[in-house]
Amino acid sequence: MSEPIMSGQLKGQANWAFFPLEPLVVRFFSYFSTIDTVLVAEILGNLFLLGGLFYLGAYLLPRFSIRIILVTSALICFSPVNVYFTSFYTEALYFFLLAAFLYYVQENEWLVAAVFANLIMTTRLTGLLVVPIYLYSYFQSRNPSKAKNREFISGLFLMPIGLLMFMYSLYKKNGDPLAFYNVQKYWLIPDNPFRWVFRNYQSGNLEQIGFISILIGSLCASIYFYKKKMFIEFFLLITICLISFMSNRYSFRFTLGIYPIYLLVANFAVKSRWKLIAIFMIESMLLALGINSWIIGHGPI
Repeated sequence: MSEPIMSGQLKGQANWAFFPLEPLVVRFFSYFSTIDTVLVAEILGNLFLLGGLFYLGAYLLPRFSIRIILVTSALICFSPVNVYFTSFYTEALYFFLLAAFLYYVQENEWLVAAVFANLIMTTRLTGLLVVPIYLYSYFQSRNPSKAKNREFISGLFLMPIGLLMFMYSLYKKNGDPLAFYNVQKYWLIPDNPFRWVFRNYQSGNLEQIGFISILIGSLCASIYFYKKKMFIEFFLLITICLISFMSNRYSFRFTLGIYPIYLLVANFAVKSRWKLIAIFMIESMLLALGINSWIIGHGPI
C-alpha cells in the first residue's frame, strides 16, 4: 500500500508491517504452477514445517536423546496453533529458517548461518532476535580460526541486507523506512502488563485466561532453561514473552509457535507413557478447538 486506510474501524492501518519473504516465496512457486495460490502456500507451509523439524532435530541431537527429539517434533505437529504452520502465514517459514540458523551457528558455519539470518529478518520483525544469538554463539565458540573469524565478520555485513532492502522499498513507497514498525501502533495497543493481565483474569473470557496462563507459564519455563544453561532457548522464550506482555493484542502463536515450550514438555513427559498420552490428548482437543474456531469464522487462536 502507498497510503494507510483513511477511514473506518481500520483507520491508520496498512500492510507495511508484513515482511515480504513469505509472499515472495509463495508468488515465485505460484508463477510456475497452475495450483491456487492459497493451496501453494499451504503446501509450502507443510514442507517448511517438515524441513524445520529436521533442522531442529539436528540442532538438538548433541544434547538430547532421539526419543526427546521425536516427542518434541510430534508436539509441534499437534500444536494448538498448527493451523498457522499449515496455512498462508509466516510461522512455518520462520520456524524452518530459525531452526536452520541455530544448527549452522552451532556448527560454527557463520556465513551459512548469516544467509539464513538474512532471510529470517525479511520474514518477521522478531527475526531481529537472531543477531544477539549470532554474536553470543560466536563468542562461545572455542579457538576460532582466522578463516572462521573472516566468515563471522562477513556474516555480520550480510545479515541485514534483506531488511535494508525492505526498508528502502518502504521508503520509496511511502517515505518511511521504518513503516513496518511505526504502523503497528494502530493495532498493537500498549498497556500496563500487570493491569491488563489482571483485567483478563477478571473478565471470565476463557480464551484470554488461557493466553495469559500460557504467557505466565512460559516465563516460568524460561527459568528452567536458564538453570540448565540453555541460554539460547532462554533468550528466545523470555524475549517473546516480554514482547507479548507489552501489548494486549498478541496471541497464542507468539509463544506456542516456538520450539522451547515443546522441548520442555517433552523433557517432562518422555519417561512416562501416561503423561505422553495425556499431553497428546490435550493437544489434540486444543487443536480441534483451534480448527473449529478457524472454520466458523473467528479466525485462528
